Amino acid sequence: MASLQIHQSTISSIADRIVQARRLYGADSSYVIGLFHGLDLLLADSEAAAAQQQIQN
Repeated sequence: MASLQIHQSTISSIADRIVQARRLYGADSSYVIGLFHGLDLLLADSEAAAAQQQIQN
């Protein structure tokens, strides 16, 4: 089972990109919403995989 590890520098980079996108396109732009949604999907998949692995152990 694969796991996802996100380093603090990556989190900071993603946060900076979201802030820049909100300034450039507006908070409700489809680009900003897509960034949030993509990150949410990525984290949800890793949480589901971690929960499934915990159940199997």
